[in-house]
Amino acid sequence: MQPILSIGITSYKRVNELIRCIKSVQTKYTNEIEILISEDCSPLSNEIKSAVEAIQKDSPYVIRFTTNEHNLGYDMNLGAIIRKCT
Repeated sequence: MQPILSIGITSYKRVNELIRCIKSVQTKYTNEIEILISEDCSPLSNEIKSAVEAIQKDSPYVIRFTTNEHNLGYDMNLGAIIRKCT
């Protein structure tokens, strides 16, 4: 089933805030949501990737994680997420 809602989250450094943000998504329509996270080459990119992978294992949602090749800044990183939405 194609998701009807894409939740895009930009990520730079703030590991705990990202985890809290992902976990705050709560709905019974789990098949209709995708969560896209775009990490913007922060110094904590490895920690962020590990945290997202741990959440993905138990999440009822489709969570897609990408890391940009170089820092795009907030606006362009948000645009990158929008282009990846299904």
